[in-house]
Amino acid sequence: MRTIFWQPPPPDKAKPFEPHFLKDQHLRFRLEANPTRRLSKHSPDAKKESIGMRVPVPTDRLIDWLARRGESAGFIITRDATTVLPGYVYFNKNDKENDKRQRLRSVLFNGLLRVTDPEAFRQALINGIGSGKAFGFGLFLIAPVSPAGSGQPI
Repeated sequence: MRTIFWQPPPPDKAKPFEPHFLKDQHLRFRLEANPTRRLSKHSPDAKKESIGMRVPVPTDRLIDWLARRGESAGFIITRDATTVLPGYVYFNKNDKENDKRQRLRSVLFNGLLRVTDPEAFRQALINGIGSGKAFGFGLFLIAPVSPAGSGQPI
């Protein structure tokens, strides 16, 4: 077995990442997220020993989860143009005490958004949103929306 270590590119080959957005700019997006919520003592499904634990957001509330995250992350989603595809990601945890397969909730969001706060959206794009970022969740893919009838590819 061969181990390969990732090496960053030399400074003269690295490109700066400095995205700029405009207020009310419309973008297409794709986001694979791990929507969770923290149980509080007021949660109807919380037991005393589970208070403070993160649990998956129920399927019927996933679009609401993204809309709430968007408020603080500088964007508003277009609900009727956003699709939600829930699923799971499986991985093996290499832990001597717990050598079993783990499962994380995975939700793929595709749709349109409008930037409301360009700097907050820029930070969300750079840092990601939600939990599970160590597993690759919460990172946006974005693309410009071409004007209707322009003939430009999206």
